[in-house]
Formats: sequence, C-alpha cells, structure tokens
Amino acid sequence: MSYRKKRVHRGGAESQRQARRRQSQNLRALRKWRALRKTAFGKAEVMRVTKGSENVFVDCGFPLAEAESLRIRAKMTMALTGYIRERKITQSRAARIMGVSQPRISDLVRGKIGLFTIDTLVNMVAAAGLKVDVDITPGRPRAKNRQVA
Repeated sequence: MSYRKKRVHRGGAESQRQARRRQSQNLRALRKWRALRKTAFGKAEVMRVTKGSENVFVDCGFPLAEAESLRIRAKMTMALTGYIRERKITQSRAARIMGVSQPRISDLVRGKIGLFTIDTLVNMVAAAGLKVDVDITPGRPRAKNRQVA
C-alpha cells in the first residue's frame, strides 16, 4: 500500500484546498529565501529589483545618443561573435573573411565595443554574409530642459 493510500485509508488525507495552500506557502517561503542574500557582514538583507528601460546603457547613465550608439554596436558585436562561435572558425580565418586584422577580431571577441564604429561593424557584418536591418521608430517626446544624470 502506497503512502498516499495509507493516509487516505487512515482518514488523514488533506483536502485539495489545504494542499494548494501549503504549496503556495512553500512557494512564498522559497521566493523570500531566494531574495535574501548575505552581506559582507553576514547580515541578511532583501534585494530590491527595479525594472529598467530597454537600453541598459541609458540605465547606466549614458547620454541618450551615446547609449543608443552603444546599444547598436553591442548588438552587432554579439552577432559577429556568435557567427564566429557557431562556425567554429579561428580568429585569423574570421579576420580574412571580414577584411580586418586578427587583433581587431580579438578586440571584437573580448567585447571592446568602444574600439569599433558603427560603420566598421556594419562592414564586418556584411562581409560575414549577415544581414543588417535598421528599424527606426518614434521615441518618447523629451522635455526641453531635461537633464540626464
């Protein structure tokens, strides 16, 4: 006789409502436990999470124009790095395909997006045979005297 049958047989079965309540309490406790982290001093504190914008660079405090440029360059860098990894080609081979030097590919793979212009990355993406799509949509209206921190 299984455990469940024994409980039912003995009349100790819990109702579905009680089971759901116990399960939800366990989930709440688990979520709370995951939210608690120990600090350097050993005290537990609750982590607060704030939803950011679509552009992480804006959230980091970059001016809007620079943040958008960084977002575009990061996206192309990730696409090129993915291209190299998927095809399992060496940096030298990737450099020949994209028409740049091997150290430039090394910088690309290491995520040094500040060393590349959007123009250079577009040329590399095109040389790799990937397609670049530009999607321009109206943004939020900005206040005239708005300052970005």
